[in-house]
Amino acid sequence: MQASQTTLPFLNAYLQRLRRAEVPQGAPARAAEHHRRLVLALTRRLCYPSDYNFDEQDEAEVEFQAYRRDLATVFRAAARADRDGTLAFALDALRSAAERSAGELHFSHAEVVLFLVYLLGEGLPEAAFRMDDSVFSRMLMAIAHSSLSAFPHRAVQLLFFEVMVRYARFYATHTEYVGGALEALCDQRGLHNEDAEVRGRVCYLLMRFIKAMNQGAGGAPGGGMPGGMP
Repeated sequence: MQASQTTLPFLNAYLQRLRRAEVPQGAPARAAEHHRRLVLALTRRLCYPSDYNFDEQDEAEVEFQAYRRDLATVFRAAARADRDGTLAFALDALRSAAERSAGELHFSHAEVVLFLVYLLGEGLPEAAFRMDDSVFSRMLMAIAHSSLSAFPHRAVQLLFFEVMVRYARFYATHTEYVGGALEALCDQRGLHNEDAEVRGRVCYLLMRFIKAMNQGAGGAPGGGMPGGMP
């Protein structure tokens, strides 16, 4: 982790320079491939380590959260440098995870695809949530159709609901998904979850979701990151 941290300032500077160069979206294949590899590497580093202790966070966990915040900053810069390429990568990763059962998917991989969606919606125009054929709308549809809300790990369950409420304006304009969202919030995945931390957080998120629905397309405020996230 320490060796990786030393490269982050360079990556940030590189991505800012790439963005200022105003490379067109139809960038040369070589540049696009470099960007894809960078996003893939960032995604892998964003994954929680298998020994991360979610119940009793010690120095190692605090250090990883700080490292993850720095990685998230670089990931946002990568998205700004090539929005379409980053969205396409995240959609492919999400669909791949959603097609696998909980027994086939490590919790960190399920969590990180949701985390990418959480990060990528920042700054998108309203049309990205209204249009069925937008890449981001397809991501949210894939999440709604997936079984990630029932994944047997607290980190995945919490982030699933955080994403749902963060982008509540999607549900306000795609009302066919509201019933399923409310069901997940209110059944054993949410309010009746066996994990007290999930139950408590979902109680708050449910109120925000209902408020967003009552406001129509108002949606949930961006605010800070959930939990201890970047």
